[in-house]
Amino acid sequence: MKIYINGKRCKADTLARVVRLIEILSESGHEVVLDGTYFGKLPVDVATTLPIANVEYKPLEHADLAISIGGDGTFLRTSKKVAHLGVPIAGINSGRLGYLTAADLDDMEQFAAEINAHRYDVETHSMLEARREDGVAIDMPLALNEVAFLRHDTSSVISIEVEVDGVPLTTYKADGLIISTPTGSTAYNLSCGGPIIAPTAANLVLTPVSPHSLNMRPLILPDTAVLRVLVHTRAEKYQLSLDGNTVIMPNNGAVIVTKSSSVANVVQRVGHSFAHTLREKLFWGKDVR
Repeated sequence: MKIYINGKRCKADTLARVVRLIEILSESGHEVVLDGTYFGKLPVDVATTLPIANVEYKPLEHADLAISIGGDGTFLRTSKKVAHLGVPIAGINSGRLGYLTAADLDDMEQFAAEINAHRYDVETHSMLEARREDGVAIDMPLALNEVAFLRHDTSSVISIEVEVDGVPLTTYKADGLIISTPTGSTAYNLSCGGPIIAPTAANLVLTPVSPHSLNMRPLILPDTAVLRVLVHTRAEKYQLSLDGNTVIMPNNGAVIVTKSSSVANVVQRVGHSFAHTLREKLFWGKDVR
């Protein structure tokens, strides 16, 4: 099996475990390929001794599995690199929460054994795609968590007109608007009062950021909806954020947001459940006083 690995800069206390993971996979007969940018962040004395087959700045077309080493941000970046390939993504958390990851570095050897035995499940998570109505390309237009429309260079609220399938919905007067996937419902959407949605559900949710009206509440729609969003602001520009990757957009420029044909195939350990993730990582229902 060819395994593509992407990650963030390793701290000294995690580097040895990352190297051990690569050694285990290589010793098991897998061809390990490191993302070129990630490879460049490794110490030279470590990078030159790794048992890796190749170094690539882009995932190989015939990779069988992608491994993301880091936190949720690293997982999101990895998902965009391999989404068009349909490659399953296994997240190994080397940060704090790691909500999207399947295992921690402390449990890395057991997880590697499960990968070797092909003993894991794969969930299909939908992604969003944003495109400018005027045809100008958007850099990295995919989002696994959310597409957010946010004010820029102004403290005033912005007006956000939304059409659903060609029919006017409303104009949000707020600091911004989040269009979230079920996967992203536990991210920015949740912090702004949006609902939690099971990650494999066929929905998306619109959640205003600090709306200036009491009757502006989060709205759940089917993920087949085609959304046209037009932003008006006192500033000349506004921010379009795709999983935290910010693009500065011209005022009064419409954006079309739809479910993408690309998906994130997320590796989960056998026996994993959404309820378990809520309890263990979001402390669902726990009294933490």
